[in-house]
Amino acid sequence: MTHDFPWFAFYPRDFRDGTTRLTLAQIGALISLLSEEWINGPLPDNADILARLLGMDRKSFLREIWPGLRGHFVADAEGNLVNRRLENEREKSADKSQKRREAAGKRWRKAKTKEEQNDCITDAIASAEAEHSTQFTEVPSSLRSDDATARRHSPPVIDEKPPPDQRQILFRTGLDNVSRLTGKPPPQCRPVIGRWLKACKDEAHLVNKVIAEAVEQRPADPIAWITASLRHRIPPLIQASVARFGLDEVDLDAPLRVYHEQCRREQACLH
Repeated sequence: MTHDFPWFAFYPRDFRDGTTRLTLAQIGALISLLSEEWINGPLPDNADILARLLGMDRKSFLREIWPGLRGHFVADAEGNLVNRRLENEREKSADKSQKRREAAGKRWRKAKTKEEQNDCITDAIASAEAEHSTQFTEVPSSLRSDDATARRHSPPVIDEKPPPDQRQILFRTGLDNVSRLTGKPPPQCRPVIGRWLKACKDEAHLVNKVIAEAVEQRPADPIAWITASLRHRIPPLIQASVARFGLDEVDLDAPLRVYHEQCRREQACLH
């Protein structure tokens, strides 16, 4: 009997504990034979065929490999060789797959709208992907002890997501916030934010944080308030770089001067 799943479970600790008496060559042969059984079903009880599966001659197989592996396989009803634990895992996988298919079928029959049917299809695809994506798991075998079974645990699945782009957030959400705080259109606020970012050595998350605090505090002069707050929060790394390379002090007053100059020009145009 073949198996539809491209993976089977592997318990590293249990496999290690159960193969301490095997040679390195025997361990490799055991993994190869377990894989062959999982893909193509029970192994023939024939030394010539088994030796060919491992790329060996019959004499070397019987002398160097089979004495250590014979106890890990038993004869099935048809006289073929199987690993009992591997076949148990096969049955568990098939049973789990069947239950998922039945559950999907029930949801489909209960679905009344096209959208609900589409949701059923999406869930079924996700379930199938989950079944076929656990290739990190375990190589079951009859080698596992009861203590090892009790200690078994599945590794956590970590859903890793890329961190948000703080610079994009700054020139979208941050720009909108500064525009609302100052009453100025975004094109006029953008250069001020750019100078804040430059003065903070591209520490966009710091500028975002201070702008968010300004939204909560609602200062009378938001540009001056944000500038002063940034001046006190320049990361130590930036200050160290300034001292190390003999640079001029970080000029956080530049955006404030530019902003005030823009305001003066606007006032002049009105008069």
